[in-house]
Amino acid sequence: MEKSGEIFIWRKGKKEGPISVRALEGAVRFGSIPAETPAWTQGNPEWKTAAVILKEHASLIQSVPIQSSVPTATTKENVRQRARSPRPHFQWWAVGAGLAVICVFFLVLADFRPSAETGPTEKTNISGQIDSPTDDGINASPRAAPVRGAKNASTIEDSEHCVLMARTDQGSGTAFIAAENGRAYVYTNVHVASAVKLEFTDFRGASIPVAQQGEVVGISHAATEESGIDIVRFPLVQPPPVVLNFANRELIEQKPEVWTLGDSGGESILRTLKGRIKGVGPAKIEVDCEFIQGNSGGPIVTANGKVAGIASYMTANQSIWAKGTEQEIRRIGWIPGKNFHWQPTSARTLADERALVSNCMITSDLLIVISMLEIQDSGFHRPDDFPDVAEQVIVMAANHPLRDGIDETSETILALSEKGSGVKAEYLRTYIRFFKSCAAYQESQLEKAAREIRSSFWKNQFDQGIPYHRKVLEGFQSQIQRFEDSGGASETLSAA
Repeated sequence: MEKSGEIFIWRKGKKEGPISVRALEGAVRFGSIPAETPAWTQGNPEWKTAAVILKEHASLIQSVPIQSSVPTATTKENVRQRARSPRPHFQWWAVGAGLAVICVFFLVLADFRPSAETGPTEKTNISGQIDSPTDDGINASPRAAPVRGAKNASTIEDSEHCVLMARTDQGSGTAFIAAENGRAYVYTNVHVASAVKLEFTDFRGASIPVAQQGEVVGISHAATEESGIDIVRFPLVQPPPVVLNFANRELIEQKPEVWTLGDSGGESILRTLKGRIKGVGPAKIEVDCEFIQGNSGGPIVTANGKVAGIASYMTANQSIWAKGTEQEIRRIGWIPGKNFHWQPTSARTLADERALVSNCMITSDLLIVISMLEIQDSGFHRPDDFPDVAEQVIVMAANHPLRDGIDETSETILALSEKGSGVKAEYLRTYIRFFKSCAAYQESQLEKAAREIRSSFWKNQFDQGIPYHRKVLEGFQSQIQRFEDSGGASETLSAA
């Protein structure tokens, strides 16, 4: 495989690129570039799909989020850090971007595949597959299948029979069957299940039917220590032959040996990874089982088959103090089996919430990029020192309203310019209208996300980004005002 940055795609009748692996991965994950888009590499003109190119790249069997999509902590953090221009007037962006010491890596989306499914509202009755209903979880969730007659897992071997693969239009993760209050559910991470299409299968390839509507901890019920809890469950339709049960707090606090079970690397292979509980908190545990991407949503079980946690994410502490210590890479799981206050949801509802979080992030990044563009009487132009990461943001934001607005504004400006002299005031007004529409769009998206996100997990992800979004938006608005006051006497919005 060629170096990153030498990938090309064919879209809208023309060649685009070169694009780095990171930018392409983010664009596919955010949906701005469909996974089935034709793609090829610099030294290999054979057309494949973007999904296949990413799959083939050895470094991209992903350390992206268990929290991906979004939101996408690794990619977006790098974008925010690198998008700061070397020019002095961009230094204020650093406050919003931060110099994060700890990067969070979520573990799903290890296996990209083009989706051949129809639109998101078309209902099918394929066994084991969730095609989210249009009411998106408003009605109460159906009762799960009873566990009468099911064997309670009591060994690691028993536990393996309860582990499932979670396949979505976004990627892959792990799930498992467990009992609560005499009923059987399929449990996984919220970030795994946030997808238009979601299917659970066992490791023999058989589909496991679940109800379309599931349950998640909502923001109105999440205690402080449960904020952002990354667990969702779907009622199992048919009684299972074997079922896991949850460990009690006393057993977890003994920090016993544990095994993380799941689809490591998204290779459709069940792996059993041994380790030990290293620490216990109010709602999470830390283990040293070496789970990776693809294990998201899988059970962390004790030797007697009790679920002590659900594998969720890794942290990479980049400070000099952590280097070479066990604090450098840490693996975290949520403690299930607590008396959560569940609220109805669906995979599609969670996918919509994921999209709101992602859109707010890419919009903030675009505001930074727009402020870097040169303002000319022929439209927007990229300056000579336009950073690569800004170019990547533009690629990732294909079909975004602000991205389209850049082109439309340039076309309007060029048309005005071609009319001759005396139109400078008009094209300056055109620029200002566009800048204000950008700020208004982000304001509306932040309000929409705050209003519509109901799950504790995605609300927590959104809240973590608020300081960045607000700092970017406030800076952008203040620069619009300076630009307007100066009569456009600058080459870029940021230089105003």
